[in-house]
Amino acid sequence: AVALGEVVPPSARSRLEPRALAGPVVSAILSAARGGPLDADELAAWQNRDFLAGRTIRSPVEGVIEGVSAEGALVVRGKDGVRHALRSGVVTPAS
Repeated sequence: AVALGEVVPPSARSRLEPRALAGPVVSAILSAARGGPLDADELAAWQNRDFLAGRTIRSPVEGVIEGVSAEGALVVRGKDGVRHALRSGVVTPAS
């Protein structure tokens, strides 16, 4: 995950156009695609932005999202108490 403030200077944010974001976004994606587990700094940065942590979901597993693992899996504590590391799927929030 990358924050807009990390790739676009404050002076340029008021006049942003989608084309201006292409280079920084591609660069961030290529950096993330280098492979291997997330290091401690990357995990900490993710946790600071993790909108889903602590939220209850209905699917792909019913439970509470605990966060993301170093391997990039979504970690969900199921209603039965079992931790699930999910690598794909669509998250459906509980009502």
